[in-house]
Amino acid sequence: MITDDDIKACATAAEAAAKWWRRALENPVFDNGEEMNMSTMLLITAGTDEQSPETLDKFETELAEMIVRLLTLDAERPIYLGVNYHPSGVLYDAARAANMKRAPWPWKTDMHVRPDEVIVSAGYGTPNEVIWPAYLPA
Repeated sequence: MITDDDIKACATAAEAAAKWWRRALENPVFDNGEEMNMSTMLLITAGTDEQSPETLDKFETELAEMIVRLLTLDAERPIYLGVNYHPSGVLYDAARAANMKRAPWPWKTDMHVRPDEVIVSAGYGTPNEVIWPAYLPA
């Protein structure tokens, strides 16, 4: 299982972001701000499939490469990676390149990637958290 320390130990923002999303797919959080009973949760997760390690490896690699390309084009503009209930933009493209189907995407999750930091809000109304680098420069 990928830990916070694994993410903080990444050499680049792209690697940290991709690793975080892989962990999010392995252990998704379905938080849309409403309380859900067990029946509702079972219905929701019945529409998703656990992804194989090989598929997750491919997704992580594809996503990191896409982030690097985008940061190379414009390092001043943060890259947005987000899921309302389904992935959009770069996340969708990376999932498609990895041939992911019916993945359990974490709801209401936003990430902003810059060359020097990665910020995430995971779940409805959760505050932004700097997940990389492991420390903020003084």
